[in-house]
Amino acid sequence: MAATDSRRLADLDVDELDRLLPLIKVTPFAAHRTSAPGGCASSERTPNPPTVAQSSLDNSKKDSEKALRKRSIKMAMKIINYSEDCMRKIVELNATLPLDQHFFPACIWPRDLEDLRFSKIGFYVDYRLNDTSPTTWGCKRFAHEDKYVASTMLRINGLVFTGDFPHGRSMHVYGFVAVRDDKEPLRNYIFNVSREKACQLNLDSPSLEISPPMRGISVWDSALIEFHLKVKGSDSDSSSDDDILINACMEFDYETIERDKKLISRIDGLFGLLDMRYIFLKNGIEATINIDLGSTSEAYDILLVAFSGEDSMTLYKDRVGQHTKFTAVVIVPLDELLHIKAFGTYGSSHFDGNIAVPLAEKKSGHKNLPRACLEVTFSTMGYYNTGDVEQMTARTAILL
Repeated sequence: MAATDSRRLADLDVDELDRLLPLIKVTPFAAHRTSAPGGCASSERTPNPPTVAQSSLDNSKKDSEKALRKRSIKMAMKIINYSEDCMRKIVELNATLPLDQHFFPACIWPRDLEDLRFSKIGFYVDYRLNDTSPTTWGCKRFAHEDKYVASTMLRINGLVFTGDFPHGRSMHVYGFVAVRDDKEPLRNYIFNVSREKACQLNLDSPSLEISPPMRGISVWDSALIEFHLKVKGSDSDSSSDDDILINACMEFDYETIERDKKLISRIDGLFGLLDMRYIFLKNGIEATINIDLGSTSEAYDILLVAFSGEDSMTLYKDRVGQHTKFTAVVIVPLDELLHIKAFGTYGSSHFDGNIAVPLAEKKSGHKNLPRACLEVTFSTMGYYNTGDVEQMTARTAILL
């Protein structure tokens, strides 16, 4: 549907919409409602003509359904107009920027769940936005390198607020950002922070602290990123008084996925702009990193960071004294090195594949330094190897 067509439909009055209704399929349940129950269509039975009361009731029901369909269509057109306005703003902005500074024109949708449910618009149904459950798929599902091949995976490298901070002060942001992919359209969180632990943003530190996903993000042909971010108010203890920073969805399909190219897309928010930095890796590998930090009599601040090319991902950042185990997932390109750097621990080692490597203690004036054991498992998203693609050969290095 062209942009002019969608705007025209959105502005139609009730009578005009009524004339167009026979041409528009607005609900997948229409065929079910018009089918006859078993035996009702038999030629051996002649249905009795409806009584006046029954006919009046049927007409009332039809009028009610027609009014509901009209509202649904107008709501869908409103949602489409929102998306087109977002696209128009990016196109106009790009026209003022050098080519190497262009923003990728991703499809942006509003995220008012009640409006989406009522409109029955396609992406709301396809990605099951009514289901707020986290993904049930775990990591390390397809780790056999001879059978399964690397496929396109999404890696989100940063979420940066580029708006104006009120009076130069900081903002405390909470909420979630999650990806629904073509393997299972349930939430795979990359940011999920409660109001009590809101992330502080300011001019010197404008980036959200994204976390590793629960598993790799498959984008064989489509994915949708769900944003719901709020700004914690300082004058109230109730979240109902907090302002919404971003409440939108970003959708990609097979026609809008650019592989192996670093991209930036922008979303307008109430207080400014949020830039998402990301890349679709054509031959992506899921690297599941299991880390076991030993206990120690003296607590240490530990930071573990994974690097792939010029991109980095924080795996763990905390103060550790007790025995601690955790798992983090990062996405790396096939045939490239994955580097893991430890700050606050001592020692380094190198390894290939699924082997556990102790981070050896270094001689120093400190005693009882923590020891760590690290294991990396490489896996894919499960697409079968037809024999045309080479086997997985990702390598890993541990660096101090």
